[in-house]
Amino acid sequence: ICLRHHRRGDFITIQARSQRERSTYLVVEPRQLQNLRSLQPMPFAIRVEPGAEHDVGVLQVEDSARPHAHSVEWRVLRGNPDAIHDETWHYRMPFAGQSPRPVSQGYNGPYSHKGLSAYALDFPMPWGTPIIASRGGRIVEVINDRVASDNRQGEYESDNRVVIEHPDGTFAIYAHLRHGGRARVGQIVRSGDLIGLSGDTGFSTGPHLHFAVYKIRLGGQRETLPVRFWNGSRRGFTPVAGVSYEPGCPRSGGSRCLEGQLAEERPIRRAVASPAARDSSTGDGPPRSQRRADGACHCTHGAILHVDLPCTMVCGR
Repeated sequence: ICLRHHRRGDFITIQARSQRERSTYLVVEPRQLQNLRSLQPMPFAIRVEPGAEHDVGVLQVEDSARPHAHSVEWRVLRGNPDAIHDETWHYRMPFAGQSPRPVSQGYNGPYSHKGLSAYALDFPMPWGTPIIASRGGRIVEVINDRVASDNRQGEYESDNRVVIEHPDGTFAIYAHLRHGGRARVGQIVRSGDLIGLSGDTGFSTGPHLHFAVYKIRLGGQRETLPVRFWNGSRRGFTPVAGVSYEPGCPRSGGSRCLEGQLAEERPIRRAVASPAARDSSTGDGPPRSQRRADGACHCTHGAILHVDLPCTMVCGR
């Protein structure tokens, strides 16, 4: 990225040219303005295309008879700071396999899900469990050569992971994966596609999947976002700690796939009810469920609850 300043009269235009292979987002922050004012809110943020020159922002000299000066700080972001999450989208569970998996730490969890990392989910699971794309997009980051776990601070510093950029400019991270995955940067995936296997790499105390959806802030930090998951209803649901959930439906299909889970890649804007969900009294009311042979409630959104209360009561929470 090359920056230059072009002056015409009392106006100074900050211009940027990119020699990168793909588009990127640039934040330019003029500092220590002396006899200058900005004509736009600062910092300046712009999408820069490969090989193109862009006007980033304009400064104006306030008094042309006096000297002026300023400095500039700039950084490249790994995403669009103006991205707006598509709230109509319902994610599928980010793991496949044959067994339900619990949430050990949910949103605003007591251990590491705090601050900008508050909206993340941890799913304990055996080493080698298939990890699938919870939502489709383009893979933009892959680390797959780590082989060990540790307890050092810095959750993303030493783990294997796959990061997928969604069409709305948000990202999903799948962390602590097994080494040697086949996912590649630039690969286009759809929800349900296999992207790796669970592991125990990085800042981890046991085999699990760390999953979060996030956007990039102007300062470059990742800000996790609350998302809802697919259960065939208009509202979807939010996974909670202490509850087990059925595996997501892989793109290849399978006996555990529910009606509507293999639909085209698009946001869910209306209810697509499964046969069990159609038994509900209302489309948005508490879903009915089945009492299993072991006495547990098997809710239609995948939760398995070992309680003595009526299943219709606990599954609607």
